[in-house]
Amino acid sequence: MHPLPHEAEQLLDAIVAVTADLRPSESSLKSSRTRVSASMAELQNQLAAAGHEYRPEFQTDDDVIVVRVADEQGFSSIHDFAQHMATARRDQEQLLTEAERRVFEDALLGRLAQQIHDRTTEARDLIADMNREMRRRRMSSGATVGIGWELADALDRPQREVSRLLDRDAALLTPDDLATLRGHFAGQIKNLRAVRPDRPYVEVLAEALDYRTWRTFVLTLVAPDGREDRLTQARHSMLSGGEQSVSLHLPLFAAAHVLLSSASPTCPRLLALDEAFAGIDDPGRNELLGLTAQFDLDLFMTGYDLWATYPTVPACAHYDLAHSAVEHTVSSLLMVWDGKELLTDSEIADSGEDLAAALGSPGTRRRPGNGTPDVADVFEVDE
Repeated sequence: MHPLPHEAEQLLDAIVAVTADLRPSESSLKSSRTRVSASMAELQNQLAAAGHEYRPEFQTDDDVIVVRVADEQGFSSIHDFAQHMATARRDQEQLLTEAERRVFEDALLGRLAQQIHDRTTEARDLIADMNREMRRRRMSSGATVGIGWELADALDRPQREVSRLLDRDAALLTPDDLATLRGHFAGQIKNLRAVRPDRPYVEVLAEALDYRTWRTFVLTLVAPDGREDRLTQARHSMLSGGEQSVSLHLPLFAAAHVLLSSASPTCPRLLALDEAFAGIDDPGRNELLGLTAQFDLDLFMTGYDLWATYPTVPACAHYDLAHSAVEHTVSSLLMVWDGKELLTDSEIADSGEDLAAALGSPGTRRRPGNGTPDVADVFEVDE
């Protein structure tokens, strides 16, 4: 029998004083031992899952269950062990705080700030190019649409100040500017970790540094006389059906045009559209396909009752697919629109031309302005 530690003796005396009128039965003692055993097993599992090699155990002295934990220095009471773990946790939190500080000083104030600045600038330049290209393409009504990238309304004053700093060249930021950046991002990370302490640190950093949430896209309707209005949902609902469709597709086509223009002039400029232009009437499809030709885009489209035999389309190949549920077969019929008339595959074969030649392809992908007008090939599958 091991003598009880002084703390255990004091605890025993307090328990005896409180439970003097109680008479534990053999059943209640057995139940207590069972609960303690289950708690000990859970403690052991938690310590093992955390990668620790501590060994908790308990013994009974004079009907008092004493729990102690073995570590590399011997046994300690559960009270001392709890204090030791609390101290270790505080030390780790302090170390993590220091690690965060080093991350901000070594990375955020150097390469990371430069990367965020560069990406913000690239996005701003890309949207500016989109805006210029969109304003050059007008709808049949003469109106067009512009696009901007403005600070989000939900940003508070510190966030707006940080956004303005990121608009500047990172090499020109002063020590005070860097301190502002460091303080802002440190506060963001602290707040995110307080909400979800269990989140991985990488996820917290990714959310805190996501500059895409700081700005929002804004569309502008430009009238034929040059007047400009914010293209809100209410203003959009006042447009004609064709204008509604064009105003929604125009930014998408402009974005594809600007991105594809960064490639080699001989590269394809292909977009794939599933269920293309569904719910859009015939005049609207004519105008939208005309826009893709203006942007020099090649389309591969699928849809039901989809045709591209419009004067705005230079050429297209149309594959009409028919499915037979009885014979379990699919048949196809190729027709080619050359900008003026619709030709069948047999007519193309009789002419001695291949499909590319029938579509007017020069053999290599060419962009407008090189002396030979390009053909915007449109490939369709009518399901």
